[in-house]
Amino acid sequence: MELFFVCKWRAMFSYVAYGLNIESEVHLPELSAGRSTRPDVIVRRDRIDTFEPNITHRNHRACFDDIQFSYDGVGRFRVRRGREIVVAAEPGADSTFLRVCLLGPALAALLHQRGLLVLHGSALKMNGQGIAFLGGKGWGKSTLAAYMHSRGHTFLADDLVALGARLGEPVQLTPGFPHLKLWPNSAIYLQLDLNKMTRLHPAVEKRGHRLDGDLPPALSNLRSIYVLDIGDREMIERLEPRQAFVELVRHTFLAGYLAPTGTAPVHLDQCAKVVSSVPIYSLRRPRTLLRLPELAGLLEDHIAN
Repeated sequence: MELFFVCKWRAMFSYVAYGLNIESEVHLPELSAGRSTRPDVIVRRDRIDTFEPNITHRNHRACFDDIQFSYDGVGRFRVRRGREIVVAAEPGADSTFLRVCLLGPALAALLHQRGLLVLHGSALKMNGQGIAFLGGKGWGKSTLAAYMHSRGHTFLADDLVALGARLGEPVQLTPGFPHLKLWPNSAIYLQLDLNKMTRLHPAVEKRGHRLDGDLPPALSNLRSIYVLDIGDREMIERLEPRQAFVELVRHTFLAGYLAPTGTAPVHLDQCAKVVSSVPIYSLRRPRTLLRLPELAGLLEDHIAN
C-alpha cells in the first residue's frame, strides 16, 4: 500500500528505490511504498532558475553537485547534492512521460552524485548473486530480464543499473524498483496484457509494466556482466580487460556529465575496479524472440558452472 502523508504543509508520498527512502510530491506508482522516516531524497515541485556553468547540451547544464535537464513539452528537472530532485513541469505535460524523465536521467544523476556507478542496463539475482545485462536502447536487455524473471529469477533493476564500486570492497548491485519498459512485441511474447500496461509517451508504442511485489532490500554481490550483441547463434565469450573497460564506459548512463561535474577520474577508477573484480562477457544471440528459451538455458548453465 502506498504511503501518503503531509509534511511541512506539502502533500507527500513515501517510496523506496535503490536503497533510498524517498519523499515525493510527485506520484510515482512505479516505485515501491516506503516508510515515513527521515528521507534520503526529497522530490518536490518548484520553480527552477537556470544557471550557466558547464553547458553540456542545449537543454542540459551541470556542475559538481548540481545538474539540470530541460525537455521540451515536459519541463525542467534539477538534481542537487544527491539529496534533492526539483521538478518544474510545463502546463499540460504528459504525467507518464514526466515520470519517465524523473525516474530515468534525473534519478541516474542523483545516484551518480551519491557515488554510485550508473550503467544503462538491467539486472537480476540468479543463484544468489547479481547479474547485469548492458546494452543501448532496443538491444533487448529489458526483454531478457523480463524473460529470465518469468523463469523464476529475481528481478533487480531495469534501465538504471547502480553499482557500488569502492576500493577494497566487493562490487555490489543496488536493487532498483519493480518496473520494466517493453515494446509491444516483447510484451505479447511474454504473454502480458498490453491493455494493462502504461504507454510511456503518447507518440511511442513502448509500454511500462510494474511487476507484482517489491524487490529484495539487500545489496547483491555482482557475479558477472553480460554485454548484449547480435550473432548467428547464442554464444558467451569473455572480454579481455581493455575491451571490458571500453564497454563499461560506453554504457555509462549520462556519460556526457562526467567532465562538467569533474567526476571523470572517479568514474574511471570505478570502471577499473569493476573490470578487475567482475568477469565481463559478450552475450551474442540472434535478433529473434523465438530463441529466448535457448538463450536463457545458455545463461543458466553458464552461471551454474
